[in-house]
Amino acid sequence: MVAHVSSPQVGRGGDYVYRVEQPDRALAALPGVHVVELTTLSPRAPRILREADVLILNLVGDPDLLPVVRERRRRGRLTVYEVNDYFLGLQPWNPVRYFFQDPENRAVILQLLEAADCAQATCEELRRRFAAHQPRTAVFPNQMERTGPPRRGGELVVGWGGSHGHLEDVRSVAGVLTEWMHRRPDAVLALMCSDPIAELFSGVDPRRVRRRGPGPLEEYYAFVAGLRIGLAPLLPTDYNLCRSDVKFLEYAAFGAVPVCADLEPYRTVEPGRTGFLFRDPRELPDLLDRLAADPGLCDTVAAQARAYVLAERMEADHAAERLAFYRRERARLDPGPTAPGLASWIASLPEAREGRDCGRHHPLAFTEVERALYDGLVHQFQHGDPDAAVRCFRAAARAAPAFHLPHLYLGNALEASDPEAAVRCYARALELEPASCLAATLAGELLARTGRAG
Repeated sequence: MVAHVSSPQVGRGGDYVYRVEQPDRALAALPGVHVVELTTLSPRAPRILREADVLILNLVGDPDLLPVVRERRRRGRLTVYEVNDYFLGLQPWNPVRYFFQDPENRAVILQLLEAADCAQATCEELRRRFAAHQPRTAVFPNQMERTGPPRRGGELVVGWGGSHGHLEDVRSVAGVLTEWMHRRPDAVLALMCSDPIAELFSGVDPRRVRRRGPGPLEEYYAFVAGLRIGLAPLLPTDYNLCRSDVKFLEYAAFGAVPVCADLEPYRTVEPGRTGFLFRDPRELPDLLDRLAADPGLCDTVAAQARAYVLAERMEADHAAERLAFYRRERARLDPGPTAPGLASWIASLPEAREGRDCGRHHPLAFTEVERALYDGLVHQFQHGDPDAAVRCFRAAARAAPAFHLPHLYLGNALEASDPEAAVRCYARALELEPASCLAATLAGELLARTGRAG
């Protein structure tokens, strides 16, 4: 039984699909393997965290996981920490930066990485940067689960699609790309992006721009399938150097010619064979002119890029490598027997949805309790509205009175307005989960500030 735990998220975007959903589905397709996906806010988490044979922590920073990891090691159950972003260098405009820029949260992540039995990362650069914290780290690059059909010919559509986190990367090529569009009346610019990124191309004739807003991954694949040339600009920041090559894979899988920044993430590109690399944005116009003048070259490179993905980068072909790593690392721990009944209990949960094509893959749906906790955290820490947070946490406590997290979060949100009630909430959280170091710490700090004995 493999349990894959992620931070709470209402929508499941591309990062979640590539790092959690796809690999978990591929693992569950292997004989005898069951996989459950859940968030740190799930009311089912306490039992699953204790009993799963393999626990994968996907860049989470919950201090209450520290005693869980220690107890799991004592019982011979493997814990794997996954680092899939350089969280120490997030861009200022990234919406989750408020969490990762907190020194305490960073410290907890590094402690969990060190406490885990081993780790996995998306690229070699991430493995290298965190090797001092966890030397037993395997690199599992992102893969594709499917590709589009072979393509030949088509109009000259040059495009880019992606998240708002790439704002400055796209800005670095917007000027030269706009100028190129001015002198190429046969070209169309396609964008799938946020409004601020689209505004970078306000100088392009809007009649020659095909733009859609951000959307789910399937819509993005449809967008990429309409490109002749796909661009992947990237500035040489610490964060970017630790990205994956997934944009190259997406372009290649769905028939666009990949044109990527010549940086470490895209060194899987074979220039002239599976794509093209540029070191400076000023190189782009000549490169695009070359491709525009030679449709046969576009067809050949696109076909070879797609063939590379099919031969080397399909998710199902790499599931056995992951499983072998988990089994090898678990064998070092003198593992105990699999917890009886865990798989059948998970399958019986109302929020358990069987994964596509396999009855052993269970991505647990986001429950009412998780939604209330998530909304409360957003109100408290992003919007600075503790009153709204209190309402959400109370709703969660009513929905799951035996779950310690609603009481813990409610106590934290009440500290300023009603410290006596906050202490009672912390006491209730510790009654339900005595190992909660966060509840104990917050309660102790509050008692110290108010001059009371613990």
